[in-house]
Amino acid sequence: MVPPRMARGQRGGSPYPAGEGTPQQRGGPRGRGGGRAGRERVGAGRGGGVVRQQPSPSVSVSSAVQAVGVRRPGFGSAGRQTTVLVNACEMNIPDITIYHYDVAMEKSLRAAFNLQLIEALQSQHPDVFIKAAVYDGKKNLYTSFKLDFGGEVSRQFNVTWTEDNRVSNFKIKITEAREINMEVLRRYTAGQQSWDENVSTGLTALNIVIRMVPSLNHPFRVRSFYSDKIKAPLANTGLEAWQGYFQSVRPALNRLLVNIDISTGVMFKPGC
Repeated sequence: MVPPRMARGQRGGSPYPAGEGTPQQRGGPRGRGGGRAGRERVGAGRGGGVVRQQPSPSVSVSSAVQAVGVRRPGFGSAGRQTTVLVNACEMNIPDITIYHYDVAMEKSLRAAFNLQLIEALQSQHPDVFIKAAVYDGKKNLYTSFKLDFGGEVSRQFNVTWTEDNRVSNFKIKITEAREINMEVLRRYTAGQQSWDENVSTGLTALNIVIRMVPSLNHPFRVRSFYSDKIKAPLANTGLEAWQGYFQSVRPALNRLLVNIDISTGVMFKPGC
């Protein structure tokens, strides 16, 4: 709140007009700090003070109350239609159920190496992974079919990894987490459903679908991957800039879009 403005030529003293007393002088205290109820005067003394409003008590909302988005009335009924060229393409998805699994690695490893281990896991256990699964390099794995864990909700797998004539064994535990009917995304983009955890998980799964293969074959960072096909040296640094591509699945009006954009990554020059 802005402090009361002082009279011309007045320095310090009371912020109230001449001839009028303070709230206490005009009838005594009427609440906390001698002002209106729910207010207090801060910094009283020379130069007056600032009246501060006490915060209203917070109101909790019952967990049983579900927020529902309100559609804008008369949408698309005014203005002139025009065609716009954008850096995005429409994504069509089948009406299927996506299965979400939690992945627990025996050791903390780099995301790029985790992706390679999950690829090895699928090739070494084709009886379980009858179709390809997608993985974010951390804790989330998605499939278009339910993994057969023999009636259990989780299973631990042994994965053999060979590199430079050295053989290593890794343990990976996969646990059922959630099932998502992708119909929720169609309903959400059609304005028939509000944002919830199922919508969020469905979009996350689609983002991992479009990212996994580029992440296996190129340097990557979050939603961008980079290629040395187009690069430029950074003078006197031992570094070079690589052109990359950002991609993300976004909900739009009655459809899903894959947004694609240019990004840049800084890499060490070979031999530096």
